[in-house]
Amino acid sequence: MNTLNSPVSACRYCQFYDPIGRRGGCCKTLGVSVQAGWQGCQLAIPVFTSVCPRMQEASSDPDKAIVF
Repeated sequence: MNTLNSPVSACRYCQFYDPIGRRGGCCKTLGVSVQAGWQGCQLAIPVFTSVCPRMQEASSDPDKAIVF
């Protein structure tokens, strides 16, 4: 059996997790209800993945403004 090597340890740290209520939420990728504390799946992407390249880009050129 293969082990899970996802960079996301729990659903609540995934970019596709949409919190609903106190403990649960929805996975926007799979379209199912999930618990915040469940182990992240192989489709999980860290929340700040899309922000980091833009920040690195801006830090290399001081004349660029960071726009999110």
